[in-house]
Amino acid sequence: MHRIITGLAIGALFATSPASADGIVAKIVNSPLSAAGLVSGAPTGINIYLQNDAALGIAFMDPNVVGHGIAAGGRVEIEMGPGFERIADVPLVQKTIMVVTGAPQQGMPGKAVGYKVGEGASPNIYTLTATKDGGLPAESLMTPAPGAKGDPVRQRGIKVFHVGLLQSAFRNTGDRGTITVRFLDGTGKVTASGSASVDFLKSAVPQIQPNNFPDRQRNHNWQMASSGQTLGRDPGTLSLPIMLYGVNQHLILTPYRRAKLTPPLASTEVVPVVHGRAPRGFV
Repeated sequence: MHRIITGLAIGALFATSPASADGIVAKIVNSPLSAAGLVSGAPTGINIYLQNDAALGIAFMDPNVVGHGIAAGGRVEIEMGPGFERIADVPLVQKTIMVVTGAPQQGMPGKAVGYKVGEGASPNIYTLTATKDGGLPAESLMTPAPGAKGDPVRQRGIKVFHVGLLQSAFRNTGDRGTITVRFLDGTGKVTASGSASVDFLKSAVPQIQPNNFPDRQRNHNWQMASSGQTLGRDPGTLSLPIMLYGVNQHLILTPYRRAKLTPPLASTEVVPVVHGRAPRGFV
């Protein structure tokens, strides 16, 4: 049996630029809903991947790992630093940012789970403030996505921030952008923080982006399957649906959204070939 991490890894294949990161921020990548989220001069459309000391990088996306929470009376600050220009007539509201548990796209809207979005000490700082008296404990913080109830292990806690969800309040400028994330307790003390920088692209490039629009937003990452099985066809498995931006000659298109494991496959090896069907209008 082998653990499949394909969806997350493929999403980063064409979508990222060289980056540096530290603390609780693992990396910044192009959002799966934006064709040019990291292009200089374009509206910002990114995902900020988090981590912790015990689970770095992609290991933090394992549903057995609990993400971050918001303390009672506390808040999260997401500072869009140098390289991110505020679009003045777009307020910092829910449609410009989404808290996500795991990847891809198991969103947690504020009205559903208990936080509000606002502007911090500067126009370039998002604040996410818990609206419940007890805050948002990570252990019980779960997505309302309908398919999530069918996941073998439910994702819990905050693991990703999707900036530029339905509308972007920022524009990429120059060659590089830096973001800092801070979790503060009810007294205003910073309990966890980190930052990351990402190099902007000069123009849009082909991208292969995972999504979970089918299967009622199930988490198709971290599946257990045997070599030779076909995800989405064999019992107990889910397909790996993808969105395509641009054209890539190395992508093999078939009528099915399936990825077949080719033995031998190491436990942390990415499936080498993905078969996908491009959604209409994206190629």
